[in-house]
Parts: sequence; C-alpha cells; structure tokens
Amino acid sequence: AIEFALSFWLASYLVDDLRLDRGLAAGMVSCLFAANLVGRLLASRLARRVNDEKLLGGSLAVALMGTPFLLAATSGLVAEVGVAIVGIGVGALFPLASSINIGASSQTADVAVGQVLGAAAIGQLTGPLAVAGLADAFDLRAGLLMLPALALAAAGALWIHTRKC
Repeated sequence: AIEFALSFWLASYLVDDLRLDRGLAAGMVSCLFAANLVGRLLASRLARRVNDEKLLGGSLAVALMGTPFLLAATSGLVAEVGVAIVGIGVGALFPLASSINIGASSQTADVAVGQVLGAAAIGQLTGPLAVAGLADAFDLRAGLLMLPALALAAAGALWIHTRKC
C-alpha cells in the first residue's frame, strides 16, 4: 500500500502542493523507482548477515525517517531527499515480507507466496484510494499522511510476529 500510494500520488503532490514543474515532478517519481531498486539491492546484500525480521524493521524505520522530509517539504530539494529515503526503505518491504511469510507459513512456498500476493493486491488497491479519500476531504499532503500510518501499522504487525516466534 505504501509503495503504490506513493507511486500514484507523488507527482500530483509535487506539482500541486510544492508547485514544481510537471517535468521535474515526473523525474522525481523516476528517482523513487531508482531508490526502490537501491533499497532492494542493499537489503539483498544485508540479508546474508541480518535476519529478515530485523532487516524489515530497519527498512520500515528508513521509510519512516524519510516521510517528514517529504511531507514537510517546501522545496523540491527537500522533497527529493524524502523521496530517496522513503524509496530506499520501501524498496525492500515486499521481498522481505515475502521471505518472512514463506519462512513462517506451514504451507508450501508457492501457497505462502500466493498469500503475500493476495495481501499485496489488497494494499495496491486500497492504499492509493485511502490517500485519495483523505485528499478529497482535506488535501493531498494530509492524504499522504497515510504513508507513515501504514509504516507504523506494518511495524506493529512485525512486532506481533516476532513476539510469536
């Protein structure tokens, strides 16, 4: 939900709230995807030394650290710092959640991945729509406050998971 909500609404936020040029905003969205790739590459290397739960918690923390830069930004430069930090943190979330679910599931790996994909599909649909609903009621900056709320919810779910293991 975090990744899709940000992907769907970032350009609009940058243009409408920060008054950036449309071309610059589109380029900054491309930087989000580059940061996602960096996050996945970093997590893939760190996963050799750090367990998935700690790595997922760290990725959520990185994503959370970037949201104040992004949501309090008054300039493109500060927003881009936020985009980069959030993107790096968000990039590792899906692969790490998949790995954790496969390891924790009593089902076969293909069933466990199917469970993750089902949950991801729900997030892909509801995340952007929730942001849109809040944006309609308030504004897009307020709608994007869903990002840290979702990251905190994921951190809570991870905490519950680690307490059970």
